[in-house]
Amino acid sequence: MERSVAPSYRLASVLFLRLTALCFLIAFLSFWVQVDGLIGSSGILPVSRFLAAARQALGPERFHLLPTLCWLDSSDPMLHALCAAGVVASVLAFWGVARAISLGLCAELYVSPMCCLPSASQLIGPRRHWWAQGRFVPHGLSFMGFPPAIFQHKRGVVLVNLPT
Repeated sequence: MERSVAPSYRLASVLFLRLTALCFLIAFLSFWVQVDGLIGSSGILPVSRFLAAARQALGPERFHLLPTLCWLDSSDPMLHALCAAGVVASVLAFWGVARAISLGLCAELYVSPMCCLPSASQLIGPRRHWWAQGRFVPHGLSFMGFPPAIFQHKRGVVLVNLPT
């Protein structure tokens, strides 16, 4: 009588988790090189100005709508620390050190600065209209020379205008 052996998916799961950690590592290293030019204090959209505008426009709901560690500190060293911590967490996850915790930390550290970036549609090309807070907002809308910063969350699209 032959015994059937249950299939093991250990190799596939280890490979998947290692490749996920490798993707996080590449993403953190890539973003680390660009962080100063994108959301640094002298970047295209400084995170401190963006968060100040979001604080004013969204009030206490800002923590739910923009889940970022940058609320604690939005300085350039903090942005670099987020990237460095992400690199360390992804290397730990790759080598299997507290893999679930490391990958969870990678996800939080990656989402944190990404919440402070404008949407891809604003960077690539404008749409004719944006849907914001239950009404259409014309594409040309801007205040004091700044285009509106648009970011998405699970309830819809929120419009934040950046002050000069």
